[in-house]
Amino acid sequence: MLNYSFVLIMPVVLFYTNLQGNTIDLRDQKQLFELAEITKPNQNTEFSARLSPSGRYLIYPRQVGKNASNETYFKLIALNLETDKEHILPVDLPEGYQTVFTRFNFFDSSGEKLSLLQFREYPEEGYVVLYDLKNMKEISMDSRVMAEFAMFDYTGQRLIAKTRGPLTLVNLSGVVLFKIPSGGWIHSTSPFSKYATVFVPPMRGIRQVSRFELWDMDEKMILVELPMHQQNRSLDDVTAQWTLNGQYVYYIDLVERPGENGRRNMRNVTRIWDTKTNKEKTCLDDVAPIGPGPVVDSMFMTQVRGRNISEMPGLLLHRVGNDELLQFGPTNARFVHGWGMKVVYVVPKDGKNVVFIANVSMNEQAINRTSDN
Repeated sequence: MLNYSFVLIMPVVLFYTNLQGNTIDLRDQKQLFELAEITKPNQNTEFSARLSPSGRYLIYPRQVGKNASNETYFKLIALNLETDKEHILPVDLPEGYQTVFTRFNFFDSSGEKLSLLQFREYPEEGYVVLYDLKNMKEISMDSRVMAEFAMFDYTGQRLIAKTRGPLTLVNLSGVVLFKIPSGGWIHSTSPFSKYATVFVPPMRGIRQVSRFELWDMDEKMILVELPMHQQNRSLDDVTAQWTLNGQYVYYIDLVERPGENGRRNMRNVTRIWDTKTNKEKTCLDDVAPIGPGPVVDSMFMTQVRGRNISEMPGLLLHRVGNDELLQFGPTNARFVHGWGMKVVYVVPKDGKNVVFIANVSMNEQAINRTSDN
């Protein structure tokens, strides 16, 4: 049974705190590459990359040429941040699909394995390719899993696969464990808890509206239909993000606000759902989640504007406990991704956009400001 535990929460108008005395800042900044060397603009017109939960790898797409039909295609690159060695992963990324593995999380919770897809003909479904990043080799599976999406659950020993039928829970050998009665897409899985979000699009003759659901994957049951505006088109492109304690999930949505002359204006917001209470915790204006922050109830965020989620410069850290947003790092930096104590960002340098990686430095004051009361 669905639990519609919605509470009326007024969206938060954000006031940024710019901390003094280097209470939270960046250290060990390292230039990785200039964007001109790596990729042409992708579908988001910006460089897209994702850190592994282990902090050892960075994955990103690279344009490598055109196929026989003169269509651009990409490869997925894994950069070992400890050795600075690049590895080309064994999947082709069709044009229009090149950033899906960086916009959503396909790492296992250890950050040492990836669940990829080898497409036969986009946008047809492909087959799952498991990859061992530590040894840079493909992991053999006893049975081929055909899917359109497949993500690890928090155990790292099971995959949640979107097939042409229902969602399917399979083990790493490809054996079906359970068929989940949902017609939706697996949208995000918490690397740290049993929860996952599922996006259910409209279907002619069955349902007129979209749904966004929170599932308990251990019990194989839906817990709640999450609040979502029916004009929200961003969940196809922006994944939900989970805090390190697995309790809070952040996701993009829209709200209507009063405008001039009685008009209603649409505003980008990030909703924060508490899986412990199964209620919405708060709602933040004009920001989007980037990745879990350095303490258990924090989230890296970026400021956004416009219906198409255009990201603006600035590195932000949000903490659930006191609902405070902290600015840190270069003010002209565009956030790419962050996980734990590492962040990846782009800054203009000598007329070019340059990708940097850095560690987050926090002193006791900052930790106290971003820890539970």
